[in-house]
Amino acid sequence: MVHLCCCGCGNKVVTPLSPIDWSLTFDGDSISLSPSIGNWSYPCRSHYWIRDNTAQWAERWTPRQIEAARAGTGQSGQGQSESRGRPLAARFRQLVQRWLRQ
Repeated sequence: MVHLCCCGCGNKVVTPLSPIDWSLTFDGDSISLSPSIGNWSYPCRSHYWIRDNTAQWAERWTPRQIEAARAGTGQSGQGQSESRGRPLAARFRQLVQRWLRQ
């Protein structure tokens, strides 16, 4: 899924929909996207959720938090649900664990 950055900078943001990346919820009227979107590679470094068709702004992350999320150390400030930026093996393990719990 692609959308324009909610800050208005005009950058296209790619959010791959899958059990290990983002999930899209449509309730018949509005969409929500989870987890949050952190545009760390763009100059704006915007960070937001899309909930009920609305951007809800999140706290700015420090460079240390961004690197932790990318490294998959779980110290990103967003908890273990943050899968974007995790190494492939860690993301795969999380997917298998979810599947086994079902």
